[in-house]
Amino acid sequence: MEYPHAGYGHNAQVAEAPPETLLVHTHVVIKDSGIEGKGLFATEDLY
Repeated sequence: MEYPHAGYGHNAQVAEAPPETLLVHTHVVIKDSGIEGKGLFATEDLY
C-alpha cells in the first residue's frame, strides 16, 4: 500500500500502516488548540 503523504509534516517517516485499533488514555481529549487546529490534551495527570 502506498502512502502519498509519507514524509510530509514534521519529517515523519511512515514505514507501515497504523494499527487497526488505537488505544487512547481515558484522560486525553481532543479539543481546539491555541496554536493551530485541534490537539490532544490531558484532562488529569497521566501516570
